[in-house]
Amino acid sequence: MTDTASIRKILYTAQTAIARKEWKDAADAFTRFVNAVPEEGHAMPRLSRSLCFLEQKEYAKAIEDAEAVLRLSDVHTPEELLPGCYSTRAAASAYLAKAHDLLGNAVESARYKKLGTELLQADASNLEKALQIKEEGNLLYRAGQIEQALKKYEEALKFNPVEETVLSNACQALIKLGRLDEAAVMADRCVYAKPTWIKGYYRKGTVAIKQRRFTDAISAFQEGLRHHPDDTDLRRSYMEAARMAEQNATTQGGFEKRVMGMMMEIQHSSWKVKEWFSQCRAGIKWWNQQSWDKDCAPHLKNEDVQRLVIQVLGFLGSGMTLENGAAPAHSDPELKAKAPPDSLASYVLPSSPLLSLIILHRIFTLAYPAEDWSMVWTFQADPKPFAKSSLFPFISSHYSYAVLVSHDERIVVDFLAIWARQAGGDATFEKWFENVAAGGGREGEAVYYTCDDDLKMLEFVESLYSMENQRNMSREKGLKATETSTDKKPAKEEETTPESEKMPSNQSGPVQGLNVAPARDMSNYFVLVGKELVLGAVLIVLLGIVLVMSGTIEGNDVAEWISRRI
Repeated sequence: MTDTASIRKILYTAQTAIARKEWKDAADAFTRFVNAVPEEGHAMPRLSRSLCFLEQKEYAKAIEDAEAVLRLSDVHTPEELLPGCYSTRAAASAYLAKAHDLLGNAVESARYKKLGTELLQADASNLEKALQIKEEGNLLYRAGQIEQALKKYEEALKFNPVEETVLSNACQALIKLGRLDEAAVMADRCVYAKPTWIKGYYRKGTVAIKQRRFTDAISAFQEGLRHHPDDTDLRRSYMEAARMAEQNATTQGGFEKRVMGMMMEIQHSSWKVKEWFSQCRAGIKWWNQQSWDKDCAPHLKNEDVQRLVIQVLGFLGSGMTLENGAAPAHSDPELKAKAPPDSLASYVLPSSPLLSLIILHRIFTLAYPAEDWSMVWTFQADPKPFAKSSLFPFISSHYSYAVLVSHDERIVVDFLAIWARQAGGDATFEKWFENVAAGGGREGEAVYYTCDDDLKMLEFVESLYSMENQRNMSREKGLKATETSTDKKPAKEEETTPESEKMPSNQSGPVQGLNVAPARDMSNYFVLVGKELVLGAVLIVLLGIVLVMSGTIEGNDVAEWISRRI
């Protein structure tokens, strides 16, 4: 199976193609995705590819894919694929009915419409059955029979694998049994199933604390507070997690605390980006590719620059090698094909804005030493303005945006926008940073950082990537333990049912929360969906793609939809 980063890259390609309505390119990307994962993970990508073929009027291929989805295990989704439809098999039936109708096959179209109706009815019955079995599990839980209760919850999930109350109860039972790695996976599933439900974040944070992953706990409670900012119990849990992280400097949480400390130090020394932008907006000089061609190109073969490129790419942990003098984009065949040789775009990695920022800062400092360049970035870029651009898949994944700024000379090098025009073909906005800096962040007011010292920035980014790699390794170990763990004796009971555990009760709507965690978990972990093992982030992006293509949500809204779930 292809590694997670490669799969995510394929999805980015598909998503970008769909944003441009380039259906053939999207279908080709889904073909690569299908070839990269085991057959049990084919339902969503083949359903997506079927829609691409429908848009291209390649009805025979659309029918072939939809029929294949019918033969695969059903995947239930927390969002409607079509009105009232949460099942891949029911959606496939609808696509088959449409394809045969467009081909004039009235009999076949009617047959698949009937099948779709039957599958929807069966799906509704399964949802009700899942809740009935959950109540049986609750009775066992109250009686102190935790293992038996867990078996009931697991049985209920076979009928509805995205029912958040069952996932929450199963998570609590696993916590009681001391099976924390499995509980962590179950908590992730609970949050994915209903991103606005407060209990999912409470479960996720609770498991992280018990595993002494204090910064992960902080992030979970923080995310919950973004949806329910006035909840005093959740805020108290957040503060307790922060206190534990402070007291455990030698644990994994302590390592992440070091990164957070570096961030606070950088933020303390940062100049006020939004105020500067507001005051200087009318007089800002937006440098473009011509500036690069004239003055920067001669410095690209500089040995210091080349060493920096190799060092920075090493943070990605890919073990990649570059020919002497090669640009960063040459490490990725797709980026290399898009970026003109020796162009600014060939020195931009849109999936890693901070790495690009460090490299370009060094080059521009050599080319224009008198300009006093600053590296400027945020981790809270709102993806919505990028919904129709080739940058959208990247921004909606890492929520980061970065530019080079000469503070005193009022110069901005918006290199991501330049990449989008050169390598991605966009021409909608010339200055995306203007859009980013003028507005708020993904959820409320964004925090901006500035740094003039590329060595200090190197140290910070290296620590950031090391932290992320450590998280991913911990997550992988947890998944392996989930597959091989044996039952343990339950701890002493205090609660009599999962629902009776003290929980935050306020159900306010989404408002701005706290901004503490330095970087987001990139979701390089698996989520169990029925009998299938599907990448959590992959399933979210695929589902978003299907919803846009089927007309369930507007293309302009897909950024917000995905950002709330990843």
